[in-house]
Amino acid sequence: MPLFFFSEDFVEIKRQSFVLNRYLYAFEKISNGENIDSRDNDDEDAKRRNVSQLQRVPQSYNHAQHAVSDSVRAQYGLFRDFVRRSEYEKLELALMCGFPNELTFTLNTLVLLSSTTNHNISFHLHKCPRLLDILFRHVGLFLSTDNSIDDHFLKILYDNIWSKHLNYHMEQFWLDSCSPEIVKQLLNIDTNQNHKYLYNNFNFNSNVNQQQQELRIEQILMIIRNLSFDRANAIYLLDTIHSSSSITYIFLLLISYSEKKIELQKYAYDIWSNLASYMQLRLISNDEGSFIRRLLNDMLNGNEDNGQQDRLKIIRALEIIANLAHAGNDNGIYLIDFINIIIERLIHVSDILVLVHALECLYQLS
Repeated sequence: MPLFFFSEDFVEIKRQSFVLNRYLYAFEKISNGENIDSRDNDDEDAKRRNVSQLQRVPQSYNHAQHAVSDSVRAQYGLFRDFVRRSEYEKLELALMCGFPNELTFTLNTLVLLSSTTNHNISFHLHKCPRLLDILFRHVGLFLSTDNSIDDHFLKILYDNIWSKHLNYHMEQFWLDSCSPEIVKQLLNIDTNQNHKYLYNNFNFNSNVNQQQQELRIEQILMIIRNLSFDRANAIYLLDTIHSSSSITYIFLLLISYSEKKIELQKYAYDIWSNLASYMQLRLISNDEGSFIRRLLNDMLNGNEDNGQQDRLKIIRALEIIANLAHAGNDNGIYLIDFINIIIERLIHVSDILVLVHALECLYQLS
């Protein structure tokens, strides 16, 4: 019989004896000419006894024993105001931690969740109302009128951690992408009076940071665009726009006016087109409604500086106007001014695609 050695680290005596007994048992069977795989009746009985003992131990923990009904809580004066847990709470916490790898993983997860076509497992924004706010905070959008505790801590997180250690400089991104007039109206930033923006025209090798910021914005736009195809999510997004101060509204307008970011504009136009099918212009405040009509007017008339019209913007503006008119809700009252623009400028254009969209838009307006 060969010697059987144990390593020095293997110090558990019971485990050593158990392994040794199994080895000796197999060695005796082989020495006596017996089949090592054969089972004795005594072994089977012992196994049955062991299994019966194991079956008496519960395989899962009984959490129901800790559940106390509301009536019992009221009877004994126990606490009843619990925090409601969200199905997507872990996603919110991952977004708030600030680590780049966690942010990338979470955004990719949200893109996959928003892209599913199965309605039973589809992603619903109303189940995680803070998610949109956290996403917008990641691109530096904070409301000056929002004094909530959550917004305050997110602002501290953005200023002290994300901006300093992760190179989040979203104000500079919006200034580089949009006109100063739009930035002043939407973000209340006056570049002429603020000394921080005196050197914006100098090149400080910020292309890498800007590409990372643009990638984050594109991922967020992709998530919102995918969600806007679902009716429930589109109505929830519109509810956020109908509020007196909406970050969703500001975010979409900033992207729509980012003339240097054509790919980002395409996502914003898709979102506007999907939301237009359920939008009620009379529920939107006068300032916000006029800004939306101004955006559509700029898309149809083109750039005032060089007088050029963008074919993509014209087609998407016609789609948005047609969806607004098709939605009803007295939207036609706010869209009458666009009829003259379509008839005078677009109905005679020798472009089949523009002509088809113009005729469809006029049909919906009629």
